[in-house]
Amino acid sequence: MKRIVLNIDRLVLRGFADGERDGFAEGLRAELVRLLAVPDAVRQLASQDGVSRLKIGAVRVGQGANPATAGMRAARGITRGIKK
Repeated sequence: MKRIVLNIDRLVLRGFADGERDGFAEGLRAELVRLLAVPDAVRQLASQDGVSRLKIGAVRVGQGANPATAGMRAARGITRGIKK
């Protein structure tokens, strides 16, 4: 089994209060764990050997989304970026 280490240097959240950061981060973490546990996702990552940065662009979460849901949607955007 391969181990994935993900470091996020900067996370820009527009439209969320400072206190909502933790909920967003937890939604992001939980969804990444779920999505990257799939064998196909691990193979995709392994095929990108040497990629140190992944730019996925903007992820739109919709008006009124709670922080955890927004984090989950961001995680889905990240995994879409991996599959390109």
